[in-house]
Amino acid sequence: MANEEKKSERKEASAGGSGVPLLREMLSSSFYCKVKILSWDEENDLDENRIDIRSGVLLISTKETHHTIDLTTCSISQFTVREGVFPVQLTPNGKNPVTLGFSDRAQWTTFLERCQDIMGSAFQLDDFTPLATIGRGKFGKVSVSQRGNHLYAVKEVILASRKVVRHCQYERIILAKMTACDFVVGLEYAKHRGDKVYFIMEFCPGGDLFTALMQYPLTAEGVIFFSTEILLALQFLHSKYIIYRDLKPENILLDAEGHVKLADLGLAKVLGRGGRTATLCGTEVYVAPETLAGQGYGLSADFWQFGCFVFELYTGHSPFYVKGRGKEENREAILHGEYEFPEGMPPDAAHMIKNLLKVDVRSRLGCRQGENWTTLRKHKFLRHINWDDAEERRLEPPFVTVQPGADVLQNFDDEFVNETPRYDSEEREEKLMYNELLGFDYCEEWGAAAATARSGLRTGRVT
Repeated sequence: MANEEKKSERKEASAGGSGVPLLREMLSSSFYCKVKILSWDEENDLDENRIDIRSGVLLISTKETHHTIDLTTCSISQFTVREGVFPVQLTPNGKNPVTLGFSDRAQWTTFLERCQDIMGSAFQLDDFTPLATIGRGKFGKVSVSQRGNHLYAVKEVILASRKVVRHCQYERIILAKMTACDFVVGLEYAKHRGDKVYFIMEFCPGGDLFTALMQYPLTAEGVIFFSTEILLALQFLHSKYIIYRDLKPENILLDAEGHVKLADLGLAKVLGRGGRTATLCGTEVYVAPETLAGQGYGLSADFWQFGCFVFELYTGHSPFYVKGRGKEENREAILHGEYEFPEGMPPDAAHMIKNLLKVDVRSRLGCRQGENWTTLRKHKFLRHINWDDAEERRLEPPFVTVQPGADVLQNFDDEFVNETPRYDSEEREEKLMYNELLGFDYCEEWGAAAATARSGLRTGRVT
């Protein structure tokens, strides 16, 4: 076993092919163009080379190798066009300049605009002033920070191992895909500094749903409200072929108006169409049987967890939680689908939950041939929902935990809030993980500009 672990570590540590595709996924904005590299070891022929640009990093892939430039520390210069070549010189801070020659004016112009967008919106971690700590875990903490008139939740993660580094890379990739969904916490910025990374996200002052449900009893209408908005969050994730894997009230935040924001995407994973994974993870009494079986699973696991979630909204606990029962007994109960409905469970809710908690994936609601989240939207349990209103957040929340004029931190534990807030990393170059985290930095504005640039490049227009 030790030898296998060492092999895995060596594989992750290598600077081979695995690093560049992951960097490309972080950058996620690329185009092919004829570009001449004029100032590295030797002049590169005018050829079709790939350029990826986003997250403050330029990645140029030639036939021979890959070159990276940190655009956030660059200056940029243009030169006179000669012999059909449109030149750009990039000068990284403290390094020799690099000159690129484009053969196409439209691509040259778009490239300049993208570089200027990134350079013009560069940011530093210290732009965000920490006000209070609101949570702490094994690998870091979450703070409320202020930049200008806006509050943000800043998640600080200690890079304790290469496994954590890779974990953070994937979480950063997934969070950047969530900005278009109103029911998932959106990533505003991301930053690597020293031996830590920072996810800077929208702040949800309503606290988490688990805590709220201890103070505000739910009506049947309230159960339907939270089921509806979480369904929309999971449907969005699955539209991107992302499995969530850790659904529970503790991971659902409430905004100032009482609407949900699915949070903590640390266990989420991009599967791709029809993809599967075999990692055993999640919360014990929510884990799907196919996850426990260790034979591989796909998006089906989230449908199972959604059934557990709706059950808990009615009862206050997962269907597989029994006080005093051990881990192995819980495992057997899940593998055999053994649980009991309480008296008074509405028949439509019980019918949906029962069909979501089918051990056989092929029989599970939403997972059967030709079914998906749209099937659940048509279920009798949700028959009165106006889905246009739901998607536009026009449904009325059953309660609002943020009281007018009250302390913005009223819904967070005083144990954390009373800590002295600060960022625990220092601004220094971290050689150990610098290459692995190249391209980690993110600004939502860069993503919007990249989408515009991609649109312009596809049509041959300069945007």
